[in-house]
Amino acid sequence: MSDPRKKILDEMMNRVKRGGEVPLVEPTPPKEEEKGNKLFKTPAPPKGWIKYSALLDIYKVEYVKGAYDPYVLPPYKDSDWDEASRQDIPSKKIIQERIVNWEVDSKIAEALSINAKPIITSPAGAGKTTGVEFYAALMRQPFARMNMNGNIEPDAILGKIQVSPDKGTYWVDGLYPACLKKGYILCEDEWTKAPSFVNMATQWLREEGGCLRLYDKPEDQVVVPDSRARMAYTDNTLGLGDGLDKYAASNIQDISTINRHGYFIYAPYLKEEEEVKLLKKWFGETITEQFSSLLVRFGALVRGGYTEGEITLAWSPRTLKNVATLCLAHSNAWYGVENAYYNALADDSERAAVKLWFEQVFGGV
Repeated sequence: MSDPRKKILDEMMNRVKRGGEVPLVEPTPPKEEEKGNKLFKTPAPPKGWIKYSALLDIYKVEYVKGAYDPYVLPPYKDSDWDEASRQDIPSKKIIQERIVNWEVDSKIAEALSINAKPIITSPAGAGKTTGVEFYAALMRQPFARMNMNGNIEPDAILGKIQVSPDKGTYWVDGLYPACLKKGYILCEDEWTKAPSFVNMATQWLREEGGCLRLYDKPEDQVVVPDSRARMAYTDNTLGLGDGLDKYAASNIQDISTINRHGYFIYAPYLKEEEEVKLLKKWFGETITEQFSSLLVRFGALVRGGYTEGEITLAWSPRTLKNVATLCLAHSNAWYGVENAYYNALADDSERAAVKLWFEQVFGGV
């Protein structure tokens, strides 16, 4: 009787001679009942929540559904808010004008539904802040936006003590406590533009279940946010700096501030075919499909040059709209490019590159 161990050894040696790999252990095929993803259990959706696609369907929004369709909160009714707050519910026009970027917009909706206080980053003008406002419009929820800057003081965020002959000494809430008490979606836009010590004043608020403390208020210092209140933070950087100095006004933030957030979303520019649709939404019948396609193609070349460092001025959807507006007003493609983008370039080498790309697409200036 032959030794089975010798047979296995001979087979292994033959594989080595043929240049094949020698498996240390022969793989055992999984049993039938072990096939599939057993790492996670499928959770039951929160009671009353709906799929993100169902939220879009309420408004008959056009979209291309992605691989993951998260459960999100259902929309509120206008009657859920007091009269003053209803004035801050974004217009449904925002819904009509938005080109849904499923991978970004569905994540914003999920992050805000679970109250994860997302940080949303993107290149200049990619629509990160309008993405938050779009969600507020879908939710019929009041929306407020705080634009941060290098000179902002905590008083603007938290509030301050004021004195008047009639009222004496009294406290005035800043934007944050005013919105948190009433259940707003509050977007802190360009949040890294504020000095780190200003953002440190809202550390507790950034935590799960966090509150806001008004340090200078004589009494009732702690603001417990309304259960409907949500926070989102948008910027071109994540708070860790920008190696190319494209966003020089950004400040390095304390890592403990960044670490308090539970969801990080990157919002890239739209694809070319989506930008063509965007131009149609903006300008309707006044813009031809041929011109839209050419302008978007030119913008893609410019954007590529920006990414590669050949030029220093971003080409964003905001730029696209400004250029198209002048092009249509003068029935001249170069007029719009020249006066809404070209003349803002840093030097002659950048202008030469942009003019070359324009000629490649449009055939001449």
